[in-house]
Amino acid sequence: MSKEFRIYRKVETMFEGLLTNSISCELQKGYPKFYPEDSYTEDNVVLMTMKDGLVIEICDWHDGDIYVRDISVEMVAFDKANECSFEKYAVSMGLYAEDIEVHGVKWHYVNQGKKNSFYRLQYYME
Repeated sequence: MSKEFRIYRKVETMFEGLLTNSISCELQKGYPKFYPEDSYTEDNVVLMTMKDGLVIEICDWHDGDIYVRDISVEMVAFDKANECSFEKYAVSMGLYAEDIEVHGVKWHYVNQGKKNSFYRLQYYME
């Protein structure tokens, strides 16, 4: 779908629901990290432990003027504890599985599915 026809749900925060369903949130040290071989920068990584014990990684990164927010979970850990898709689980924990607008900033949502040994959801800043 073209950018012009996307409908963005206006929300106050992207992660309010996830924070409500988490027991801890830990900002990882050592960021930002630049990866010259792939020409991108990881701006920060946050590990959120949910009430059920599952750890979700949130990684903000950019490549030039493209800004992306990855929400990932290890496939093995997720599959042991859940019989639904990661997207369905994330929605049940308060994440928006749709295009959203947060205080004027538009984020396009994409379900990346399986990436290496992770399930990944992404938002691209418009």
